[in-house]
Amino acid sequence: MPTVVIKPSTGRLVGLVALSLLLTLGSIFMMREGGLLLLVGLIGLALFGGGAVMLLVRHARGGVTLTLTPAGLLPGSGGFVPWHDVGGFGATKTGGAACLGAWLTDPRSYLASLTPQQQSLVLKAALAAKGIAPILGAADPGSLRDAVTLASMPAHDVGAALRWAKAQAGGYDLTFPALNLDRPIPQLVQLCEQYRSAATAALAQQWQPPPVPPSAFPPPTG
Repeated sequence: MPTVVIKPSTGRLVGLVALSLLLTLGSIFMMREGGLLLLVGLIGLALFGGGAVMLLVRHARGGVTLTLTPAGLLPGSGGFVPWHDVGGFGATKTGGAACLGAWLTDPRSYLASLTPQQQSLVLKAALAAKGIAPILGAADPGSLRDAVTLASMPAHDVGAALRWAKAQAGGYDLTFPALNLDRPIPQLVQLCEQYRSAATAALAQQWQPPPVPPSAFPPPTG
């Protein structure tokens, strides 16, 4: 079976970068007003300007969101999930954003497949989220609930951080935001399920029971 590589959509990336640049310019104008708008402008500059740079850098590096292989899943963020640990795919949301979700029958196996560097990145992302939480609540009172939720994210235990993310995503262990996908989520759910079914069947056909030596069944003696 050929591998299937899922990358961010170039068209969506261009639109998102353009929007980020417009919001960055708006943040700069807000900073010129001083007072509370200066704080809001600084936050916007960091979020939108930094986000645009990160998106461009990732695209330039040929970032991959997810790879389907005959043996299992390769998330772009790291780790590996064999097909016998994949329970299914579905559409979900996390933080209000639409995502492709995958739920695992043994999340501990996926956690064990992460390198120390990849586990460190999970904790750094958790720390960044906790750092943004109070700023988000101060800048937008309407996002106070989201800020409190982010502040509750574990940042010293990779397993706890992944379980926290699972709870926010409706029970899916792995999520892939729509902005990082090159096809609509319903189409990808169908594609991933069909690939999983075909790969699982192929792996089952490859497995053969070991031959039983004749000595295992000695002739009866009478």
